[in-house]
Amino acid sequence: AALNAPYNGLSLDTESAGWRDQIKQLPKTQRYVAKIDEGVKGRFKKGLVALDRTVFQLPTDVAALAKKGYRYVLIEPYQEHAQSAEYYLAVDRQRAGNIVMYSKLGGVNVESAAASIKHESLSPASAPRIERALSLPKGTLETLGEVFNSNYFSFLEINPLVVTGRDVQFLDAAVEVDDQ
Repeated sequence: AALNAPYNGLSLDTESAGWRDQIKQLPKTQRYVAKIDEGVKGRFKKGLVALDRTVFQLPTDVAALAKKGYRYVLIEPYQEHAQSAEYYLAVDRQRAGNIVMYSKLGGVNVESAAASIKHESLSPASAPRIERALSLPKGTLETLGEVFNSNYFSFLEINPLVVTGRDVQFLDAAVEVDDQ
């Protein structure tokens, strides 16, 4: 199963001699996000994300992250959106089955809205209800569940998940893969 969502980002290795040249190939009119790609939780609060950057600012941003000791950096298109459109969605593989955790209060401060996070078993009965709660297109959770299972994920977190109309964007996602 696939999400049929192409990745529009650029992965940089700051120890590679050509990372600056990769940035030069990006469209000059686009705005960007630069963030480390090393499995660090809370990147934004730790100053490891630069938002709404021009292609001319990116080399300085990436060099600053490398100076802090981070080797891998992602450059992604910046997506303007209202904070009210930021949702939280996670799937956790547990002995009893896959558990979905979700909230309409996603984003950087999701921890402060922990009471708003609902937990439900992922099933054909719960998926439509969760999709309605997050304004997701019908079938999104079924596809996400298939991707989760077929890729041996043990945990998936999407925060923020931005929904505008029928457009769904995973602005930040992290996965844990079962290595057994």
